[in-house]
Amino acid sequence: NLMKKRDSTVFYYKEYLKRNNNISARKMYAQALFLAGDYDEAIAEAKSILDLQEKSGARQFTNLYGVIAYSYAQKNDTSRAINQTGLDYFELYEAKHVKNLNRPLSLQEKFIKANLLGRLGQSPRTR
Repeated sequence: NLMKKRDSTVFYYKEYLKRNNNISARKMYAQALFLAGDYDEAIAEAKSILDLQEKSGARQFTNLYGVIAYSYAQKNDTSRAINQTGLDYFELYEAKHVKNLNRPLSLQEKFIKANLLGRLGQSPRTR
């Protein structure tokens, strides 16, 4: 039942974006894709938004770095390149989003980072 709700959220964002393609709605769409388990689409959409914002010089939705990093961390593909890319985005998320909020990483964020580091054969203590 919950999966149907998540799928419908993605559907409704797609329909909304057909009529009103604004950047805030696209950010919410990327987050909904992640929550629905559409990791590749979430990564592509979030990267597209960040590229668009960078080109326009607009303030970036820095939480999208986290959407990308979390999506990489949730993927079943544990290849070195995938996990390194996920870690790179996590470090951007940490530097551009978490530090701007002037807070430490939450336990969940530490878990995601440790998961990516572990897949790369690294220890969180050595970083």
